[in-house]
Amino acid sequence: MASSSKSNALPYCDEFKPDDKELVFHYLTGKMSGRTVGEGFRYIKDIDVYKYKPSKLSRLHDFCHGKMYFFSRLDKKNPRGTNVERQVEGGGFWRKTEKTYEDIKATNGKSTARKTLLAYYGKDQASAPVKTQWLMEEYMLLDQNDKVLTPWTLCVVYEKP
Repeated sequence: MASSSKSNALPYCDEFKPDDKELVFHYLTGKMSGRTVGEGFRYIKDIDVYKYKPSKLSRLHDFCHGKMYFFSRLDKKNPRGTNVERQVEGGGFWRKTEKTYEDIKATNGKSTARKTLLAYYGKDQASAPVKTQWLMEEYMLLDQNDKVLTPWTLCVVYEKP
């Protein structure tokens, strides 16, 4: 975990320790509604996470408690489909893990967001994909039919210890 032990942590990062519900109900819904006021938003960068290798992301953004936080837009493979493009430029891709997803519920018990765990697979042009230690938690808002509601996701990227 050499990358996340960098000494370039953001100032006052000690106070930024959001849980799943806070990430969804404060930050992701805030992004969707245009209400991005508050100290915590400065720790979440707008970057197309799916285009970069994790090693490149770690050069674009500082770690906060070993994690990097991003708002990113979903890019569907087919405009009418549900599959998301997670192919990284220059080789590699993000793939769902065995634990596919977890629903985040509002106080009324209704699922309002989905958290998906993805692993990064590095790939050279000549080699087979190799699973790395990099993981991403991807948060998406859902509509009333449990379909993805938003083009925005909130992604938390980190290296598995």
